[in-house]
Amino acid sequence: MSMSEKSKNRAANAIIAVEASLHSGAPGANGSANELSVAGGIYTRKATNYGAAEDGIRQLPADILFDVPPDSAVSHYVIWDEDGDVVKVGAFAETETYAAQGQHKIKAAGSEIVITG
Repeated sequence: MSMSEKSKNRAANAIIAVEASLHSGAPGANGSANELSVAGGIYTRKATNYGAAEDGIRQLPADILFDVPPDSAVSHYVIWDEDGDVVKVGAFAETETYAAQGQHKIKAAGSEIVITG
């Protein structure tokens, strides 16, 4: 038996995703591996602002833009909840390498939180 739309929306809305991080490799099960360095103050995690669920799907209203330190690579991202637990791990289509300081974005399209059932 599948979940009703109302049940999927309730479940999705109960997930309080509060921030996102960038990673130079697979983040691992707990999301802590390979996060970019915060040394030097260039990179920091960014706040997320997911909208209300529709049909069990919560969307970001806009892309999330990060400053990336020089000599970094970005291949993955993690969405975190208010307790510091992983909500979602995503892999970018290609690893991007930054020789100099740059910017990288998590695109709103493709970074949804989805409840199925």
